[in-house]
Amino acid sequence: MIHGNFLPVWGCVMSNNHIPPLPYDASALPRERVRHYIPVTDQEVRGMCAAVGAAGLDDLFDHIPPDCRIVPPLALPEELPYDALYEHMVAQSGKNRLPGVSFVGDALPHYAVHDLVPFVAGLRELLTAYTPYQPERSQGTLMTQWLYQSCLVALTEFEAINASQYDRATALVEALHTAARLSRHKRTHFLLAGSLFPQDVEVVQTLLQDTLLTFDVVPIDAANGTVALAALEAQAAACGDRLAGIVFPQVGSLGCLEDVDRLTDLAHAQGAKAVVVIDPMLLATGGLKPPGRFGREGQGADLLVGEGQPLAIAPHFGGPGLGIFGVRFNRTHKQD
Repeated sequence: MIHGNFLPVWGCVMSNNHIPPLPYDASALPRERVRHYIPVTDQEVRGMCAAVGAAGLDDLFDHIPPDCRIVPPLALPEELPYDALYEHMVAQSGKNRLPGVSFVGDALPHYAVHDLVPFVAGLRELLTAYTPYQPERSQGTLMTQWLYQSCLVALTEFEAINASQYDRATALVEALHTAARLSRHKRTHFLLAGSLFPQDVEVVQTLLQDTLLTFDVVPIDAANGTVALAALEAQAAACGDRLAGIVFPQVGSLGCLEDVDRLTDLAHAQGAKAVVVIDPMLLATGGLKPPGRFGREGQGADLLVGEGQPLAIAPHFGGPGLGIFGVRFNRTHKQD
């Protein structure tokens, strides 16, 4: 629940100075407002010791050798605001003697979330539905989804954006099933660029088991870090009428840009669907070409997927994800 001007803290390590003001006496939450989040008072310590039959803390910890104890008070530093704490932790991590490049997290980036975001997300008009019999809350959910979809439509120049899949990998699996259903010739085979994130390919392999869909992974060219186009073209020609789609990222797992126009044209030349994995953060003004204009003639890719988690949520322990899924829907974009 949100009352007055109180807003929830969105998963951040924050000092007391950064807790939003409460509409009532702060003493109502003594444990939440105490410095360093150590709320135990001397009176509470005495009460706990008495409950276990100890005269005090020295008596309670008498079994621990004196030279192993920490003599209070602890020299705790002053609290840091979240941004300063983040910079400090990054500086500390730089002291680790580890390889300079890490691909943990499938390149899930950490963008600074503007202070305005929690306030906008907390607007009563946009609150998530609590129960179906609260129409005003359900209407807020519809409004929020419409704003999200409109934003993704503007960035991608696709006509239809879902809201939403579980994450990028599961959205990719759904895109393969959709591409197969859109094929009027019952095509069921796919070619996946080796520059896709390996974990996404693993999810595809797992979820396509015991289905009619099959796929091959075309390796990357070791010289440039992108998919080997000549090998891909040869395999696409060999598939013939079995080829349902070609799947490729706009930016590969090694950070290299794929030739999205050539890959899109190749898929269409084979009567297959062009399925692209995008990063929505790279499609804003001045960014990469939107997938709705891929191809030498600008006809666009057929389906897109991506990870939308960085749009407003900082990464924490691998989740949550937000799978972006889009499909072309207009009169000029014909099925094969």
